[in-house]
Amino acid sequence: MTGNEPFTRISLVVDTNTVYLLEGKEEVLKMLKSHQGEYADISFNKINDVPEGGKALVIVDAVIKSKDKGQ
Repeated sequence: MTGNEPFTRISLVVDTNTVYLLEGKEEVLKMLKSHQGEYADISFNKINDVPEGGKALVIVDAVIKSKDKGQ
């Protein structure tokens, strides 16, 4: 999650310097939020610029992986 309550947005940390906000279908974003901290395979079809600065991935689908290193 990025930001402070009540203005948090779900985000994806790619490496120590890269964070993407996530946009897309509400049900997919809710599922990802409920599995915060776990590994997931994420499909996206677009990268948007966001007003806060940075980028947002437009998520099409996501599959939660095992908690053991994405297996």
